[in-house]
Amino acid sequence: MDTVGKMLWKIFSTGNNEPDDQEFMITVKVHNKASLSFKLLLPNKNLAEIRNLLMKRNVTFRMGTNCYFSNEFHIIPREDEINYKLKDILQENILNIIPTSDPDWSQLIDMCDHGFKIGENGVEKARNKAFEIDTNKI
Repeated sequence: MDTVGKMLWKIFSTGNNEPDDQEFMITVKVHNKASLSFKLLLPNKNLAEIRNLLMKRNVTFRMGTNCYFSNEFHIIPREDEINYKLKDILQENILNIIPTSDPDWSQLIDMCDHGFKIGENGVEKARNKAFEIDTNKI
């Protein structure tokens, strides 16, 4: 398993799993981007929980507020994600995600609110927040 796969395995294999969860291979396919494959142990988690896990991680793909899960019939609105389990929308173990052209404000804010520092090793993200961005004023 490659490094990204190992990182995703650690991300998704923790937590309170229902007894009938089983390990299987899954591919995350983002429209017009490269796919990621990894082992997953959360088929009974709802999509809102899967979104939260994907939003917290900054690996090759980060689920943003501008991304939607889709099945073979339609895009699933964020307010309906709690009603769908991961296993209900997988198509041949492929999780389809469609990003919109809207900006991902949460990712942009996360990247900017800490600011940056310039050190001997180049530019780095600051550890502490430099300022607070009010999303209601954007």
